[in-house]
Amino acid sequence: QNLPYSPCPGIGIGYEDLKTIEEHHILENLVNKTEPVVDFVFAAKINRVLDAVLESAKTNQWISVKSVQV
Repeated sequence: QNLPYSPCPGIGIGYEDLKTIEEHHILENLVNKTEPVVDFVFAAKINRVLDAVLESAKTNQWISVKSVQV
């Protein structure tokens, strides 16, 4: 699938492109007074997954992902 910000299939986007897309989403939320899809709780959940991945790599065991309390 060709995304709106992808020039053509097989061409990746760079750091600057990602930052531009993020800024667009932030401004869009401000203008439309909507909540962003990504927030600190979402980021905390991702961090918990990454922690489990690192621990699993160290111990060579399955690690359960701890839930995030809000």
